[in-house]
Amino acid sequence: MKFLRAPALHMALIGAALFVGGLFWGGLAAPERPRIVIPASRLDIARRTFAQDYGRPPEREEWAALVDSLIDQEVLYRYAVRLKMHEEPAAQRRLAQIATFVDATPDRHRPDSELAAQAVKLGLHDSDLVVRRILADGARRLIRAVVLTRQPLPEMVEDYLRANSDQFRRPAQIRITHVAVDGFKWPTGTKATP
Repeated sequence: MKFLRAPALHMALIGAALFVGGLFWGGLAAPERPRIVIPASRLDIARRTFAQDYGRPPEREEWAALVDSLIDQEVLYRYAVRLKMHEEPAAQRRLAQIATFVDATPDRHRPDSELAAQAVKLGLHDSDLVVRRILADGARRLIRAVVLTRQPLPEMVEDYLRANSDQFRRPAQIRITHVAVDGFKWPTGTKATP
């Protein structure tokens, strides 16, 4: 009887009821994760560039490494766009150059920030490899700076050392002392020391 009055049991039953209710009335929506899609044209360019550089098509492991590199670049690019790094001067200059090619009134002088905003509105920053590289490099530098300036917590260091103790363990050492006593006589009147 005492068990039925326990608050932990009540909370578990309420939680289970809410979970089952969520399943029946609308399902439990999984959080939407953005998909990373590398266009076939970019994959083809990577394959042709590799073939030009090495004189042969990439092998399976090399192709996997190329695809991983393209995915890393895409993740860094999206991170930079989310942080609005396309508003920084280097990216602004390149976006302004791109916008001048599609500007309806190229003879009218407009500031780089206005031209860059027009390029972003038209989606030109997504297709330009130079802008993508500028933004991905900026994101990489930002992440590196954060990692280098952040001090790990002592608990994190201890957990890492415990998980990787073999890398930091010194090899076993044995000390051998050789004492030669052949033909040696102790002088009379001396005491042996332990």
